[in-house]
Amino acid sequence: MRLCLSPFQFGVGKMNRTTSCTVELHINTRNGMAMEVCRAVSPYSLLSAKDGYPTRCVYDKTFYCDAYEEEFLGYCFTVKESKKEYSRRACGKKYKLHTVEDRKEIKWITAFFSETHPEVWIGNMGNNAKFLRPIEERRLRFHDYKMNPRKSPVKLRLQKGGLDGIKIGTAIYGDKRELVPYLCSRQAGLYFETMKEGDKQQGTLLEELKLPHQFVIEKDGYRRPYMYFGTVHAVEGTEFDAKVTDLNKFCDILPDGYAVSQEDFESEAEFRKVVRNFSLIVPVRVPARRDPRNTNKANTDCKPEKDLRPYAKSFYHAREDGKAVEVPYEFWTKGYPKNMCADKARTTVVLGKDGYLDVPAIARLPVICAFGTSLRTPTLDRRTSDKFEEIISDSANVMILAFMEKVINSVDRVRSGAIILSHRPVINLHFGEHSSHALREWMNQNRNYLHGTTKVAYSLHLARNAFAGEHASQKFVILLSDGGRDTGNCKEVCAAPQPGPIFPVPPPPIFGPQVIGPFVTGISVISTPTRTSVHHFGPSGSIVLPAPIIPPPPIIPFPSFPTFPGFPGGCTNKHFPCDQDMLRFDQKEEARQVRLAGIRIIYVVVGVEHSTFERHLKGKVHDMAGGSHNVIFAGGFDKLDKDILRSTVETVCNRIQ
Repeated sequence: MRLCLSPFQFGVGKMNRTTSCTVELHINTRNGMAMEVCRAVSPYSLLSAKDGYPTRCVYDKTFYCDAYEEEFLGYCFTVKESKKEYSRRACGKKYKLHTVEDRKEIKWITAFFSETHPEVWIGNMGNNAKFLRPIEERRLRFHDYKMNPRKSPVKLRLQKGGLDGIKIGTAIYGDKRELVPYLCSRQAGLYFETMKEGDKQQGTLLEELKLPHQFVIEKDGYRRPYMYFGTVHAVEGTEFDAKVTDLNKFCDILPDGYAVSQEDFESEAEFRKVVRNFSLIVPVRVPARRDPRNTNKANTDCKPEKDLRPYAKSFYHAREDGKAVEVPYEFWTKGYPKNMCADKARTTVVLGKDGYLDVPAIARLPVICAFGTSLRTPTLDRRTSDKFEEIISDSANVMILAFMEKVINSVDRVRSGAIILSHRPVINLHFGEHSSHALREWMNQNRNYLHGTTKVAYSLHLARNAFAGEHASQKFVILLSDGGRDTGNCKEVCAAPQPGPIFPVPPPPIFGPQVIGPFVTGISVISTPTRTSVHHFGPSGSIVLPAPIIPPPPIIPFPSFPTFPGFPGGCTNKHFPCDQDMLRFDQKEEARQVRLAGIRIIYVVVGVEHSTFERHLKGKVHDMAGGSHNVIFAGGFDKLDKDILRSTVETVCNRIQ
């Protein structure tokens, strides 16, 4: 592990007793920056990072390579000199000409080999090289050379190119006659298999491997543990019938353990959040496979599948109960599944940095295990139409509440609350650090709230008063609204009704529902919070989200019932509540008062068409939010998707940072 003993960046390292390496970098870090620095200076899996001087990084020594090889990205690399013109078989039987699958790999290839090699051949060619954006050679070595994007081999520039001005890390279409060395690779072996028997006896397997783990609180409130095993696994079975459910057997050492896949999670983002905390570089195996009835071998000529979508339909998540759940096409990395450039058919699935990848069953890769009471109920299921859909309610109530729940749930250690804009808005969810379970209960209790009038100005007034009791360094109001005016009821109400006419409910406001949703305040931030993803604040700070104010969605007015002859309609103790006590508040003025109190307004426009917003509402909304940079346009309620969620939470996160 050369990078441990001789780190790239001004530091010293040492191998620990078994499978980890500690590196001390001679720089000073604070506020969670150690995590970013440690990940930036090494390709190895990071176990822990400690701020201060020196900055301390502990890496996982998952794989093992021979002394003359370089180990990173789960491969053993070596460079073989060229003695004759280009050949894809130049690496021999033990190695393969390395195919770059992600541009991020180039950083580490350059870091390891630039000192000794100005350029190297790689295995990408034709369509498989397009994402690298190769360029033509600027200083031709053979004047009769003609570049062909489909057939020309590709090389990487690892050193400055002198007068040609080509940057380090650039992919270049080369000439087969050039004597350029080859970048060769093979799958790395498991480090534990290389340990001596005496070392194994010094502790249990789990202690020797120092297995990292984390807990994820599910929506039902259950705190499920996840564990990442650095050990790697091939998949048994025949050439075309991969027994991917056997991956669960490895997790059987844990109570009710099973290998997780994206199919087990509510969303792709949720799955990636778990995987990202364990492995940023090495792909993770998932219990998914190709249909064993498909007996196509890998395309040895490295030609990709002509039509990926039909081919992708042959892959599915396999479950021990025999059920099969097709892998949605959106799960795949761009250009996959491709079933090419491999000795064996790519019949199994792993999660890489950008999505699912198809790999041969013999590929040895890690697994993430979950354990606890029972498996999660997947949100996706197999349809007769072979189309996957997430099962959600069409109710605007549910869409609004679900979005607000996700916003509050997307940041850690926050104080939050909620206000529903029904006839008389009140704080329905009081300030507190609410668990996922509590938020879901609140949502279920209020999903059928009464439709009617909306009062944004009065709700902003409530929010501002609620903030008065919160001592915070950062405060936010997230307002979901269609931008419409406030309305109230001005109908006759009978305190002691007699049989008689039934008055109709007034029609809904012209622009429909509105929501002020979690207004966010950051409380006494001990240190600047670190945002590790769009869904997470680091634990170094404490933040408060004040109550969302959630208005009712649009409704169809109730019919007007006539007074029937012979029914002596009447009413005693009449009164006419026009909600004047709430309608006296002005939206723009209350928004201005909120901003003057040091509270930032983030305005999410929802429930209105873009053309209507541009023509009639844009100026007012921008005034209330304090500028266009505080406005996020969503459109319809069905557009409150993960992109709007990400934009909303990132706006909050960036402000707090």
